[in-house]
Amino acid sequence: MKTKEIDGYTLPDVDVKLTINDDANARVYEGISDKGSPFAIGFIGESKRKKFAYGFRDENQRAEYVEKWYSDLASNRKHQVEKKAKAQADSEEFAKTLSVGEILHCPWGYSMCLNDFYQIVGFTPSRKSVKVRKLNKYLNDHDGYGQIGHETCRKDDFATDNVRTLRIRDGYVRVSSHQIAYKWDGLPKYYNSMD
Repeated sequence: MKTKEIDGYTLPDVDVKLTINDDANARVYEGISDKGSPFAIGFIGESKRKKFAYGFRDENQRAEYVEKWYSDLASNRKHQVEKKAKAQADSEEFAKTLSVGEILHCPWGYSMCLNDFYQIVGFTPSRKSVKVRKLNKYLNDHDGYGQIGHETCRKDDFATDNVRTLRIRDGYVRVSSHQIAYKWDGLPKYYNSMD
């Protein structure tokens, strides 16, 4: 089937009708193929990439499919907006529980169990992020070889002068894409440096 472009969207070269659903942030082009069967092509947002392009038995089947697609997208979009708003509110509440001088514990490692400790030295003006400095860590006890045991830290015993700004999330602080830190409970933390 030959194609044509309308507003940057590649469509079959037949008459098409456009419907836009703002709640779903989507658009659907509908028409009748050159073989006489109804079709619909859907796009989300400003993307020119098709999310679906289907032929249908009849116009009722097409209408039902498009209506359900719009409804599912709108529902999912609403859920995402609500989830984001809740996460933001929860982050703000958690930020209120943090204070300068408090210590954060960051357990990490894939095949090992390692620990980092950070002390909060300040906040950004928006209070959406904390400024931290890494602390030295000390063996509390170990297996005799220093490979397995428990670690702890001391307040104001900084390992570096480097101050990092870390984003506050709901119940934790994001250190990196694969590391998060929690409020430290003051207890020694298990480590295992054997790989």
